[in-house]
Amino acid sequence: MNEKGGIICPVCGNKETKIWTRAIDREYRTSEEEYTFYKCGKCVTLFLCEFPVNKLQEIYPSNYYSFVDQKKSIASHVKEYFDKLYFKKILRRFKNRPINILDIGGGSGWLIDIIARIYSNINVAQVVDIDENAKMLAEEKGYR
Repeated sequence: MNEKGGIICPVCGNKETKIWTRAIDREYRTSEEEYTFYKCGKCVTLFLCEFPVNKLQEIYPSNYYSFVDQKKSIASHVKEYFDKLYFKKILRRFKNRPINILDIGGGSGWLIDIIARIYSNINVAQVVDIDENAKMLAEEKGYR
């Protein structure tokens, strides 16, 4: 918060942020707590003001989709198709130059897997996650 009680953007330090939405966990129903998301008027970052660090194990249970390698459903194939289109558009800008990838909250590295299938010039791929099983899966794929 800034001196007037407003929320400061954690990325650019802008003091002009607004409430974007309030939400609860509808996917895993791990908590009924409502979280307020803010949007920065300058850099358009969406963020939580008070991140629930002490509840991460509760919010992200061991069966969380990003922590385990799962058999793909039809819906996940469709999502992956659209993810590939999105990343192809972004990666065109790099003209096959070497890139480094940092995926925060990347679980088993499934998103880097998608990028690696469409872009072969990856120098370093790093996954940061709280789950030990996800860490092991990401490392088995050669990610840091």
